[in-house]
Amino acid sequence: MTPQPAADDDLVRIDAAAHVLGVSTWTIKKYCRCGLLQCIQLPSGHWRVWRSSLNATRKNQREPR
Repeated sequence: MTPQPAADDDLVRIDAAAHVLGVSTWTIKKYCRCGLLQCIQLPSGHWRVWRSSLNATRKNQREPR
């Protein structure tokens, strides 16, 4: 995955990230694998997305192209 962001950043479950972006959890995992979202996979196999990465992606979704 990607390096850890700032120390004050927190992690978000993928279902919460999916809700924020309006996509499925599978799409969130795809975004993580493609590098569109910064995330980690825990030893248990669960995925977590860094909130700063989620906020940046959400901001980019709103900007007109």
